Amino acid sequence: MIIKNTKGFSMVELMVTVAMIALLMGGAIAGFGILSGRSVKDAADKMESLLNSHKTVAMGKIDSYGLLYTDTDGATYFEEYIVDFDKDETSDPVFVRRELVAKKEVITRYRLTNSGESYTNLGTRDNPLYISFDRSTGGFKDLRRMNAGYENVYLDTIEFKRGNTVRQIRLSYLTGKIIR
Repeated sequence: MIIKNTKGFSMVELMVTVAMIALLMGGAIAGFGILSGRSVKDAADKMESLLNSHKTVAMGKIDSYGLLYTDTDGATYFEEYIVDFDKDETSDPVFVRRELVAKKEVITRYRLTNSGESYTNLGTRDNPLYISFDRSTGGFKDLRRMNAGYENVYLDTIEFKRGNTVRQIRLSYLTGKIIR
């Protein structure tokens, strides 16, 4: 009588199990990559929407500007202000809204037209990036409101980054168009 050893697993069963584990791990890693890039995509989409909305306000009869900054919680915010010069040339800006652009895990940087390829991390509320449109041309105004030395210097790119995922919003300062 031949006694067959039926304990343990066959080679085929082990190979199938390892293949199934590899497939599950590959799906989990791909899913994590998609999820981590989602916050970057959302931030770029939100910023593009805010810029378009801000341009619409600026093209009206009221002068406006926006502030883009990183708050103490590490998140990126956009604040919009309007100034009605038709009422009074010395009018104080009126706060319109504050919108969350990017959560704290997303790094927000920008590049200016005079900075070559170098990017600057976004400043705090005390040192924000000023964004405003010229009502007569629709293009961006220069950044002299941000720094007196920035006359004829314009915002070129806003970049959102988390891990290896990067989204850039390129800006045409002459026309105010957003190039993705």
